[in-house]
Amino acid sequence: MLVLSMDLRPVNPSADLPALNLDGRCVDLAGFKLAGFGGAGPRLFGFAYEWSEEQAGERLRSFLSGVDDVDIFLSHTPPLASALDRSYSDVDAGSVEVDRWLRRLRPRLFACGHIHEAWGRRQIDGIPCVNAGAMGPPAGQDMALVVEGENGPRSVTAYRDGGSEPLRRLGGD
Repeated sequence: MLVLSMDLRPVNPSADLPALNLDGRCVDLAGFKLAGFGGAGPRLFGFAYEWSEEQAGERLRSFLSGVDDVDIFLSHTPPLASALDRSYSDVDAGSVEVDRWLRRLRPRLFACGHIHEAWGRRQIDGIPCVNAGAMGPPAGQDMALVVEGENGPRSVTAYRDGGSEPLRRLGGD
């Protein structure tokens, strides 16, 4: 699956790419129910695709109201005050609305990005969460994240592109 930068306006990949735009959608894929929310906010940095907290709430409600069960919730922006949203300037840059929907949906895995320097793994209200934002520019980390576990992630290991030695292991036994 191809994941495009969510700092940009949403696009639909060409028909010959094995990709799916999940922005503002809830879909079943390979036996998993996925929900996706793109764009950046609520702190406005001048990206092409930004929203206010009020707009985020309206947009999340538009496709998640009535949804009871999500396996994987993907959001470009992390939840507010989660440590996954802490910027270099020591500011929490996450979203209250993303946090609210995360806690309501209680997915088996939540993954975000946006705040590239805050990459890592955390439990939020017992929900396994990963900020994969350091993958590629602008953070400059050519890496892959491997998520292991059967009922949600037990561990997340970061590998440099082409490397077999772990760069960083996040959680696990």
